Amino acid sequence: FAKENDYNTLSALHKNKYELENIILFPVSNLSNELTKCTNIVENISIDSFDYKINVRNTYSYVSSEFLGHEGYVLNLIQINKNQIVSCSEDKRIIIWDAHRNSKVHEIQKAHNSAVYSLCKLKHKKKFASGSFGEIKIWSSETFEELATLRGHMDYVVNMKIIKVNAEAKPDLFHDNKHALASCSFDYTVKIWDINHYSCLFTLQGHLGNVNAIVQFNSDYSQIVTCSYDKTIKFWELKDEKCVYTIEGHDSPIYAMIILSDGRLVSGSYKDIKFWNAKNKKCEHTFIERNMGVYYFVQIDDGRLASCSFKSINFWDVRENRWIYSLDEH
Repeated sequence: FAKENDYNTLSALHKNKYELENIILFPVSNLSNELTKCTNIVENISIDSFDYKINVRNTYSYVSSEFLGHEGYVLNLIQINKNQIVSCSEDKRIIIWDAHRNSKVHEIQKAHNSAVYSLCKLKHKKKFASGSFGEIKIWSSETFEELATLRGHMDYVVNMKIIKVNAEAKPDLFHDNKHALASCSFDYTVKIWDINHYSCLFTLQGHLGNVNAIVQFNSDYSQIVTCSYDKTIKFWELKDEKCVYTIEGHDSPIYAMIILSDGRLVSGSYKDIKFWNAKNKKCEHTFIERNMGVYYFVQIDDGRLASCSFKSINFWDVRENRWIYSLDEH
């Protein structure tokens, strides 16, 4: 993670002081009760973004494997198959790594003309997407060739997510598609893309600040949920292309969200973490953030949640609503 004064060098890129794109944590599959044992190297990956390296950490022995190659701040990371991970950086490059051999597989130099902020694996397709200033590029996960460029955003694309869509609800746009790509940007908008024809289907407008994250409830494909630097959470009806509900409750910018297996919505801001009842939109519990903001969530199992903060990873018991453990290695 970055130190606060490191952000001074990114003033041209970062419109806000603390951004979401500084860490990706893949869910850990085999943790002990003390939350200190991990056995799958691919599933416990963290980014030390401001020293230009990726660390794969075994949290039991505190051994880390470093992936060195970027010449700028590492901004995002995804897993594209069993053995390979992809990273993107402020240095405009995308690097594909073999996570087991700790080696570089391929490098896409100057993947974009500006910093590459976001990555997303395209579901059921051997492709992945990368987001930068004003554009999204689609890449082959096999040959790493560029397949298409999607333009329309007016600023950095900071988050993307594959969402499920109901073609019957909007047949004129979704046709027979079961999935679409949702992207959010510093331009305050969310765009929904046809990933078969590489075209923008529609744009959602309503936030008054950078849109930082997108989630979707598994039980309801008709809506998506977004959070923003404007301190709000918005529920969007895809069929009508409009916001149907806005939650206000945080008093600082919201950077991250996750939907728990029990259906609750969790949002993280610079100051706190809030648990929301998705049906009545009421806040059920609030945790005071321990380390200057939450930038990413991962649910480990039905009872435990990990939040990635400014300098640490905190673990929470979501059944008893209590803090359990902290990894303060950053």
